[in-house]
Amino acid sequence: PTADETEQLKSERRHMKERLEAIGQELAAEPAELKALYDVARVHPGERVFVEGAAGGTGIHAVAVAALRGARVTGLVSTEDKGRLVLAGGGHDYVNRKAPGMEGVFTPVPRAAAERAEWRRRGEAFRARVLDRQGGGPPAATSGATPGGPMDVVVSSVGRDLFARMVDLLGPGGRLVFLHSTPFSFAPADITGGAPTA
Repeated sequence: PTADETEQLKSERRHMKERLEAIGQELAAEPAELKALYDVARVHPGERVFVEGAAGGTGIHAVAVAALRGARVTGLVSTEDKGRLVLAGGGHDYVNRKAPGMEGVFTPVPRAAAERAEWRRRGEAFRARVLDRQGGGPPAATSGATPGGPMDVVVSSVGRDLFARMVDLLGPGGRLVFLHSTPFSFAPADITGGAPTA
């Protein structure tokens, strides 16, 4: 980044910290989510961000940081109550991974080619819910949702069986950031086949 861009990012980061302190967020003392989304993923206003485990401690903070940055945030949750928590935390939409039609979606990628084809087929419901319809929440939750299309950033804080599905959500140039889920925290991945972006 240029000197002006660096200074602008520093200014925005200071402003974000001040806002979080003003609304009583505990992120002011624990800036991991801020670092992951600002410094590593370089989230910009208007970008689409998907947060797995969005109602957990790390996830809800990632939702708040991305939303305060001006991103359109969708969270992955396991109950409708958790979905409402994501909306209250600044998210724009949520997908309930335990909703009807999501059975068998979040499993390890099979080794055998025939089994992988079935695994991919099962994942289409999830991908469509996120990218095409943009979410799985009730109509009130999706009324202000961003139009469909690939995600710009995915925040992975759960990993395991969710990881492969998260990669499917990214478009060209999309950024995947690991946050507390692996020893590679803050390691962005360029899913277009190039070298890591940082």
